[in-house]
Amino acid sequence: NRDPLPPSRINPEIPPELERILSRLLEKDRDLRYQHASDVRAELKRLKRDTGSGRGTAVSAVSSAEHGQARPERSERDARATLPAMATGETPVPQDTPTAGHGSSDSQVIAALVKRHKKTFLGGLAAVVAAALALIYWLMPPLPPPTVSGFVQLTHDAAGKRLFGTDGSRLYLGERGLGAGQMSVNGGDVVPIGGRAIAPGEFVAIASVSPDGSRLLLLQMKGFYRASSPLWTVPTLGGGRIRLADIEGNGGAWSPDGRNLVYASGSSLYLANADGTGSRKLAGLPNPFSGFPGGRTSLAWSPTGQEIALTLVDPKTRVVQLWGLSADGTGLHRMFPGWHERDGECCGSWMPDGKYFVFQSQDQIWAARQAGSFLRKASRKPVQLTSGAVSYRYPVPGKDGKRIFAVAGLRRGELQRYNTRAKAFEPFLGGISAEDVSFSEDGKWAAYTTFPEGIIWRSKLDGSDRLQLSSSPLFSTLPRWSPDGKVIVFDASQPDKGRRIYLVPSGGGTPEDLTPNHAGAQGDPGWSPDGKSLVFGARGQGPRTIQVVDVKTREVSLIPGSGGLFSPRWSPDGRYLVAMPTDSSSLMLFDFKTQKWSMLFNGIAAYPNWSHDGRFVYFLPSSSGSVGRISVPGGKFELVVSMKGLPNTGFNGDWLGLTPDDEPLVLKDAGTEEVVSMDFHEP
Repeated sequence: NRDPLPPSRINPEIPPELERILSRLLEKDRDLRYQHASDVRAELKRLKRDTGSGRGTAVSAVSSAEHGQARPERSERDARATLPAMATGETPVPQDTPTAGHGSSDSQVIAALVKRHKKTFLGGLAAVVAAALALIYWLMPPLPPPTVSGFVQLTHDAAGKRLFGTDGSRLYLGERGLGAGQMSVNGGDVVPIGGRAIAPGEFVAIASVSPDGSRLLLLQMKGFYRASSPLWTVPTLGGGRIRLADIEGNGGAWSPDGRNLVYASGSSLYLANADGTGSRKLAGLPNPFSGFPGGRTSLAWSPTGQEIALTLVDPKTRVVQLWGLSADGTGLHRMFPGWHERDGECCGSWMPDGKYFVFQSQDQIWAARQAGSFLRKASRKPVQLTSGAVSYRYPVPGKDGKRIFAVAGLRRGELQRYNTRAKAFEPFLGGISAEDVSFSEDGKWAAYTTFPEGIIWRSKLDGSDRLQLSSSPLFSTLPRWSPDGKVIVFDASQPDKGRRIYLVPSGGGTPEDLTPNHAGAQGDPGWSPDGKSLVFGARGQGPRTIQVVDVKTREVSLIPGSGGLFSPRWSPDGRYLVAMPTDSSSLMLFDFKTQKWSMLFNGIAAYPNWSHDGRFVYFLPSSSGSVGRISVPGGKFELVVSMKGLPNTGFNGDWLGLTPDDEPLVLKDAGTEEVVSMDFHEP
């Protein structure tokens, strides 16, 4: 953008004719520069010849006159001594010393010039380039943030959904009441993915789409908390399922080249061949982390295949986080440490060019720059792409990098009870969006958790005298009334303390940590019938256990044999505890008299509730959509009511409670969710 300094300003000893040649080489107008290398060769040979034969002064004078320049004359001796030294790399010699032969080739002349001044030339050039780049970098404005526009609704059935991937022409998703399905990227009906059922009470969920779009990775899922289960593959265009060796996991993804498969199982990541063979441990996950709520661990490879991202939930804080590591298993780290600690982030993947990582947080879509930009400053801080009252979740980048697909909607539930006389479900407490409903001993008061806010409230059964008992930053669940009705216990999580148990007066007040000096995560509290003790699930560095705390002394004791169990519920007569293993594969019964555990129900189970007379335990027996109960201690099972056609929701997808009259309570899904596409604008 400007003329360079004349060479003589840098080296006053340079011959004027050589300066003219250099100036022409650096001419801004390409038409005025030398057109061929042979022209430069001829000029240099002529200059060397004239200088060596004593014609340097005349040439210099002519050159100066031609350019209208006045330069101090130098002796023929100086000119003859300087040019050969510069042109050949020789030490200047007196006038009477013979000069180099006139037969030297062009390449020798140029090589000599470069050789003699190589370090100076390269150093100066590097310094100039570095300074120019630095100046440009600081003067150029930073890259603008990415944006989205052109929102298009692709579905119109309002059913709950989750997106898993795309092959470029189709989207693959899970839909409430349908299971695994697929649809066109341009919109239309969701079509179920065919194939036989795996087993009663089990279903398949999509984990990943192969890079070439020919296969789907499926999880054979069971239970409500979904422990590691068999992995299958199925052709996207139809065909039977194929079991991937003998590996089991709760999430997986193929590498970009389709040669490898990474999957999560328990507290570790594993790497295998694409067909599941040759499995080996890749990395251990930070204890006590586990898979994403609902059992699936979301996994994604970077387009280069050098990085892996995964979604983990910390049972201590119940906050979902994105972690990353190198494909060789090293460098496990939080992707966004210290960012949105309370809300967390999940379900992320790279855009096809690898420049941005797209994920969800606070029910909105965000993008974080992953690659640098030449000569432009680029912030790595996440940028919010969507906003408003509508939530946007489960983002999936389009194969062309020009679109992002997501599930948009409003999360809301409607509390309903099953009227045993009318044999129908009907709104309860005015159909509020709440779960974890419990009742005072006299049956006149209710406490509940608002969904999806996670706030504890108390009111009368007609909805009057409503009082808020917890607030942010606590995310609160599972309130339980004390037998005397004076205190409500609940569990809550917050970033700095994790999941803890709190006591709050039913008339309002400041929540109190039940065991501030007791380390580890705590949850699922329940009162003993006499109100003197509380039972709860605990987890420290080892497996889950069930513990009891004396409300007065705050002393904690362990229920023997409770390793690996959670969600304890005390029977109304105080004799039994019912609990579940972490994969919800059964109901276990502890007898305080014998101090032993026995299996009450062998099968998928969740959300146990004691009947008020202590004769039955009500629970959700499978993912088939029904309420069942089993007698205690006899163990006779019976179905209470089918919930077919009644979609449920809640913090973990389902929930079950009981009214004071032992009528089932559920949270009907009253929200709407649709698949949308948006145009992605990358700066």
